[in-house]
Amino acid sequence: MHAAVWCEALVAIKDDTGSGWRGERRWDAYTAPSPRAAIRWMRRSVQTVTPTLGRLQRRHVFDRWVHGYGSLEDFARLCRQRPCSLTVYRDGAEITWQARQVRLLLTF
Repeated sequence: MHAAVWCEALVAIKDDTGSGWRGERRWDAYTAPSPRAAIRWMRRSVQTVTPTLGRLQRRHVFDRWVHGYGSLEDFARLCRQRPCSLTVYRDGAEITWQARQVRLLLTF
């Protein structure tokens, strides 16, 4: 068994009535070899979306998570084998990045 961190970005889109969400869909995924690599992947992936966010949300994400203490807190959570996530909202869509520790069975 090999320890790793499973990372994924999920997208949910509001249904036509606006009362709920259509099903989630995986937008991207990555098996990180360490918590540090997982946070680096999440940070880069979040940065691809932030230019399209509204000014206040973009600033919050950059100040708190990309360049701030939020990613450090999530790194610490992953090191303690706790899951972490970050969600942003854009044009009727909810985008969530999440990471959690997993054990991989390596076969050759």
